[in-house]
Amino acid sequence: MPLVPLSDFGMSGVVSDAAPWDLPPNALTDGRNFRIHNGRLGPSGGSSLATNRVTVGGSIGHIAQSVSANGDNTWVVCTENTVEIWDGSKFVVIWAYPYAVDETKFSACTIGHAVFINNPDSYPIFWINDGSMDTADWLVWGPEYDEDDNPTGLNETWRDAGIKCRVLASHKNFLFALGTIEQDGAAVTYGDRVRWSHPCEPNGIPYTWKEPDNNDRSSIAGYVTLGRGGDVVGGESMRDSMVIYSQNAISIMDFTGDALGWRRRSLSNTYGLSGKDALVECNGAHFFMSPEDILVFDGNQTQSLLQGRMRKRYAADLNYGFVDRCVALHNMTFNEIWFCFPSRGSSKANMAYTYNYRDQSIGIRDLSLSGGVVHATFGRGTLNMVKDKWDESEPTWEQIRELWDQNAPNPFGGLVLGGIGDRIYSLDTFNPDDDIESYVERVGMPIEGHDTAVTITRIYPHIEGFAPVHFKLGSQQAAGGYVDWKTPREFVPGINRKIDVKSTGELHCMRIDMPKVGNVTLSGMDVDAVPAGKR
Repeated sequence: MPLVPLSDFGMSGVVSDAAPWDLPPNALTDGRNFRIHNGRLGPSGGSSLATNRVTVGGSIGHIAQSVSANGDNTWVVCTENTVEIWDGSKFVVIWAYPYAVDETKFSACTIGHAVFINNPDSYPIFWINDGSMDTADWLVWGPEYDEDDNPTGLNETWRDAGIKCRVLASHKNFLFALGTIEQDGAAVTYGDRVRWSHPCEPNGIPYTWKEPDNNDRSSIAGYVTLGRGGDVVGGESMRDSMVIYSQNAISIMDFTGDALGWRRRSLSNTYGLSGKDALVECNGAHFFMSPEDILVFDGNQTQSLLQGRMRKRYAADLNYGFVDRCVALHNMTFNEIWFCFPSRGSSKANMAYTYNYRDQSIGIRDLSLSGGVVHATFGRGTLNMVKDKWDESEPTWEQIRELWDQNAPNPFGGLVLGGIGDRIYSLDTFNPDDDIESYVERVGMPIEGHDTAVTITRIYPHIEGFAPVHFKLGSQQAAGGYVDWKTPREFVPGINRKIDVKSTGELHCMRIDMPKVGNVTLSGMDVDAVPAGKR
């Protein structure tokens, strides 16, 4: 019997909802801390400290990247007591709250060099990234007028007006306030209200949020009360429209250019958003997390990414008590969307499903074993890290995942950062500090159909790298039957050519344990199998 090629083994990622014996060889039935990229499978997961410094204000709740007028990358770090600027080496406080706020409630957005920050425990603020370290300020609500409706030349802030919002978002040069708390004799919560500003000045702020009146007829600011789908949860740009996600509905805001400003149309009353950060845009579509599923919305229809693949596992893994703390981000370096969520027993996001939209594969990874993250984000730039010389580096060449001539500590200068307590961690690192377990597994795999038992005698892995990899084979005599696992065998790339085994059954199983550190990738394998009789 000739060698059986399994050239695309595991390349579609984990598919745990279907029966294993009905799956093709390119599907895995389990796995953890691995990545599929460009037809190769390798270890990936865990975190490492991005800096030894700690924030001034305590626990981190939000991280956003801003680019200054000089083209310098700056990270805006929101904590329970402060808003700080981090350049990869030091923290500088640009805003101090008069009292502690809930760090899990932050939202932030950018328009040009202006950064807008909101926490509903306080009022919106803004910061202009002009290359200096000037402090932030309260966001303007609109021009102030005296009793005779004459302009005073001063501005009224959101704080002066006593108005708050749950989420602050941006679209083109407009700001949107989602879910407001306004003064009407007393504080009144409008959970389904959406307000929009007058357009922002270039690299500046909107001069007013007030609707047009006799004092100011030029304003195109306004608001709409959605009236269906529950409270507004979040929103994101999609091409020329702003998409608003409620608890149980999706609405689209289109700019009209007339006195109405924006027109709202209802799209769906079926799906909702689990949390304000559980949404990210990629290639003109929205990838978002609901309490029941992970979905993609292209502006016309919504489709599940997990249906028939991992939806049951998502329901089992997700901690529904903290579903509002899910985070979605776009890891552009590896063409991945990360869906981060708190797993059972965790109150913060500590686990992620990774969807590679080029390879259409799904992986699973631990964000960090040091604790969960409230927020994580992707950005460009470096962390001012000094790379060790090879003769001074503590790990050996075989123990690291970096390339020999790599210029930056992260590939292509891409960073996935998250805050854990008062420290910032790199969540996509070559050399994790965590003692993670990295493996892939496939059970119930027929080699020659369900009517033929075969004996596997050798495996020829297609592995590039240096670190040892451990293969464990098993067999099943019938679909859903007991797995007879054999003793694990070590394979050292560049030294070993094959693995000698003997495993007989109708269905075959394989578990590959990859090293925590080490530059190894698997692109497939050949299996030497001989018939053992018809069943």
